[in-house]
Amino acid sequence: MATKTVTADQLLEILTIEVPRELESQLGRLYFDAATELHEQIVHGTPVDTGYLRASLLASADGQEPSTSHLPPTRDPNATGQGEWRRDSARGAPAYGPLAAAADAVVADGVATAVGGLVPMTIGFTAEYAKHVEDNAHMVKTARAQWPKIVERALDNARDHVRGAGGAGGAGIAGGLS
Repeated sequence: MATKTVTADQLLEILTIEVPRELESQLGRLYFDAATELHEQIVHGTPVDTGYLRASLLASADGQEPSTSHLPPTRDPNATGQGEWRRDSARGAPAYGPLAAAADAVVADGVATAVGGLVPMTIGFTAEYAKHVEDNAHMVKTARAQWPKIVERALDNARDHVRGAGGAGGAGIAGGLS
């Protein structure tokens, strides 16, 4: 997985959620909602040719390496197939499209582990050409720009849950990205 090293202070500035006291009991729900929506935003912004890049988008918890056993050792840039992720139907669907389901299982495991322990999570691509695609398509940059809205929706969901359980409503949020 391609990584970027940041200091603890930089990390705190990248993805921040300030949780109102009345929602502290909902931390797992907040984390899950925000993390899965961020992942979905990246997925939807990722261009698809063979499907390999999309299938290489994984999540891991607490610095662990995600499993890439669902991916072949090398990508065939000429691969074609009948997967479901192709945006341009001129050449047919991507050969690696069916691998996306296996990638989603790895992501689900990473998110569940992170949420269960309230530990840091990494979402990233393992494909070696991901940075080149990001430089042109901006799928991660665009998703990161949505972080304040993602957090607001997660907080609204938690507030609704608390209200539905007879709890009080909540107040403000500060979410930030760098």
